[in-house]
Amino acid sequence: MGNDGRFFGTVAFGFGIDPVTLTTLRILISAGTMLIPIALFKRELLKVERKDLPLLLIFGILAVAFQRIAYFFTVDFTTPTTTAVLFYTYPAFVTIYAAVFLREKITFTTVFAIILAFLGSVLVVRAYESS
Repeated sequence: MGNDGRFFGTVAFGFGIDPVTLTTLRILISAGTMLIPIALFKRELLKVERKDLPLLLIFGILAVAFQRIAYFFTVDFTTPTTTAVLFYTYPAFVTIYAAVFLREKITFTTVFAIILAFLGSVLVVRAYESS
């Protein structure tokens, strides 16, 4: 989403569009953009086994829609810097949560990626500058 999401989100909020409506429009437009060509040229990619439908729906609603709604609420209620830090570090927090509470193994590469995410956040918020 990057800067485009913050820019369009800020503009949309200026016109009174709420985060849920903006998220709905974004998902519908992106789904249409992807589904129409797939339906026309690679229809077999749209086949989903019946047993996978509940998980697909749960993932689509909880993981994707709620994350995007939360993102636009963050854009609406905080600064772009806070939004960027939260958006780009949440995978690190999820990874740490999975390691601590779900006992998932973390590799050296994962630890390195988490360190880079936090260093990137330091650069975004300009923590190196004294006030």
